[in-house]
Amino acid sequence: MNVFNSTTWLNVAMFVALGVVLFMGATTYINTIEVERAADFIVDAYAIREATRDVVKSANEMETGQRGFLLTGDETFLEPYHAAEDRADAEIEHLRYLVEDLPEQRTRVEKLHTLLADLETELKGAIELNRKNASLEKSHQHEKEIMDDIREEVRAVLDFEAAAITWRERESRARLVNSQSFLLLGNGVAVVLLLTSMLVARSHRLSRDRAETQLRIDQAELASVIDSARDGIIAVNHDLTIRLINPSAAKSMGTTSEEAQGRSFLDWVPPNQRAIVATGMQEFLNHNDSAQAVQGGSCVRSDGTEFPYQGTLAKSSAGGDNFMTLIFRDLSETRAREEKIREQREILNQVRDTIIVCDMQDVITFWSAGAETSYGIPQEDAIGRKFDEVMTIRHAEENDVWKIGRQELLERGVFTTQIAERNRQGQQVQVEHRRSLIRDEGGAPFAQLIIQFDVTDRVAEEERLRRSQRLQSIGTLAGGIAHDLNNVLTPIMMSARLIKRSKDNVDRLAETIDAAAQRGSQMIQKLLAFAGGQHPERKQVSIHDIIQEAAGILEHTLPKSIEVQVALNDDLALVSGDATELSQVLMNLAINSRDAMPDGGRLTLAADNFPVRSETISGDQSLSPGDYVRVMVTDTGSGIPPVILDRIFDPFFTTKEQGRGTGLGLATTLGIVRSHGGDIQVFSREGEGTTFQIFLPVAVSPTIPVEIPTDVDVPEGHGESILMVDDEALMLQTAEIILTNANYVVTTAPSGTDAIELCRAAQQPFDLVVVDMMMPGINGQETAKGIRAIFPKIPVIASSGLWRPENVPREELEMDQFLPKPYTDEQLLRIVRETLDRIKPI
Repeated sequence: MNVFNSTTWLNVAMFVALGVVLFMGATTYINTIEVERAADFIVDAYAIREATRDVVKSANEMETGQRGFLLTGDETFLEPYHAAEDRADAEIEHLRYLVEDLPEQRTRVEKLHTLLADLETELKGAIELNRKNASLEKSHQHEKEIMDDIREEVRAVLDFEAAAITWRERESRARLVNSQSFLLLGNGVAVVLLLTSMLVARSHRLSRDRAETQLRIDQAELASVIDSARDGIIAVNHDLTIRLINPSAAKSMGTTSEEAQGRSFLDWVPPNQRAIVATGMQEFLNHNDSAQAVQGGSCVRSDGTEFPYQGTLAKSSAGGDNFMTLIFRDLSETRAREEKIREQREILNQVRDTIIVCDMQDVITFWSAGAETSYGIPQEDAIGRKFDEVMTIRHAEENDVWKIGRQELLERGVFTTQIAERNRQGQQVQVEHRRSLIRDEGGAPFAQLIIQFDVTDRVAEEERLRRSQRLQSIGTLAGGIAHDLNNVLTPIMMSARLIKRSKDNVDRLAETIDAAAQRGSQMIQKLLAFAGGQHPERKQVSIHDIIQEAAGILEHTLPKSIEVQVALNDDLALVSGDATELSQVLMNLAINSRDAMPDGGRLTLAADNFPVRSETISGDQSLSPGDYVRVMVTDTGSGIPPVILDRIFDPFFTTKEQGRGTGLGLATTLGIVRSHGGDIQVFSREGEGTTFQIFLPVAVSPTIPVEIPTDVDVPEGHGESILMVDDEALMLQTAEIILTNANYVVTTAPSGTDAIELCRAAQQPFDLVVVDMMMPGINGQETAKGIRAIFPKIPVIASSGLWRPENVPREELEMDQFLPKPYTDEQLLRIVRETLDRIKPI
């Protein structure tokens, strides 16, 4: 920026002063002219007011003369009338002349002129009527109206001129004051300018000194910025010699700033590119563009090694000298990082597991080869799209898991779950889904890492261990089971023998046999349910029912010295889980409690609804905030020593003697509970007892159980033919009697082979087949398949005491209904009737 010298500043001040004086003079002259014009306007206004009053006066004199004549009939009264009439015409013409340049007043005067003419006409008419002795009443009334209108217009003209006079007088006074103010202000400005110009020389010298100091500071700052810049900066003259180079550029080129200045820039360009670079830089210098990008460039370090760079070449000038500035970045480290990332991607692509990276907006940024293999979606179809958009097409379940886990991921930084999927071969596999946040150096999340493992084999092994542990638990309880079964069988055997020997009390003995059989049936059903579960099925289950069922088993199997108590809330929520696994949890804990109470005690099974809030979660819990059902298993045993309390859930850890335990019970229990999304807490005091608290998350949408009516009459047959297949002769004999008494035609077969032969020999198909699923030789499944090869549409009822249809893939089932053993005559007759009614006859 150029700084004015003292002479320039004084000249400017003089010109400004002259301009101020001229402006003041011109303003004063203009104000004087305007004041004179205002005075002329006021004079004209007063003339208009006077002429208007003269017109009104003449009109009044005309009216007075006319009335004198009308009252006396003396013609001498008409002389002033005619004189006033002549004056009025002359005065109105003068008034019209005065308002010629005032449009608004001219309109009023023209109307006044019209009214005056109307008045003259009316007055003359009245004079003529009087001479004819006619009535003058209407004429007088009209004259009065015209005079009122004249007075109103005259008042408007006078008011307008009065307002104009007032405004002009006020404007004149304002302009006079304005002129005086401008004169005073002009003189003041002139004086100030004169005084200020006296100080300019000194202030200019001081300003120049400060500017020189600031210039040195700015140059130092600019040099500091250039020297500290991470990018390389090189200034090159038109002959391509280096005039400036910062430390970053010198370091990249393997030299120093002192050594590089004055040398040609081409010394650091690969020899095979020097001609091209020189030509390109000269063309750029001569071209109109002020800057251009440099991509794919290469430089040579002093040691002869090349490095890639990219940057911007810009034109600059200083002191009339044009030069070029190259701002560039050494890409060696960037290329090395990119190569490392590429290598890491290649390594991740070698992993068979699914690995996916998404940003925080769920847009996929990495899709591994394992993900391509698992989902059949190539990288180009996944990267750049939202996760739910990609997965909704083919994998709705995976998409649901993504949405459900997002909230927990944001709150805790990690989300883990296990889901069932079908692979590309259509086989169902178990997948462990792990998702975690990737954070930057400041701790802010910027991406999500998703890793999925095929854990089908591991899940199968865990299930095998659980079933083994369940069987171990049954073995541990076997003594109590045998004792209770003996109690069931004894009254059956005794009652049956009494019926054979005597016909007395047959009904009472039959009731005893029935009650004992029912009790034994219930016991076996509970044990079978506890021992089953090859394929856990998660559904909404009632903890209330599971605890009641477990208590029923424990009452029969635990020593009589141990009292089993149950304390349950009536409004327990449902949970989502597998009833068999949850029963195993209770059995495992009950067995531990039994071993802790060798001399007897009390075992309490309790449950309630328990909300978990974020502030109540301890550091060692894996629970998320929400609603849970809390199950408590409490004993009054010896308690757990504090030194081993932290190890009780470790696999194979046990304090029992050799052969009395494997150490898998509590480890299996913890695994089952956590697989249900829950957790376990333990509270124990030596000598007082132990409490296990199990937290299970409440099911999202509980269902309402349907009550099955039991008061319906047992249905009978209508002569339908039934084929009964079972390897137990007593079962065949009893079922045949029951079905025959119910009006069915029954054929029995002791094996699957016999049943198939009977069907081949039959002249017409049976109406229904009831087949036992566990028979030697051909089992029930193969038997049903062989029968349906002969009669494809024949309805089949499968029956078994151990086999369950849920353990067989649905597409392989050869059955329409399932009847679990043991069953009553009512259950057999009801399912036969329902099956026949539901399926159309063959």
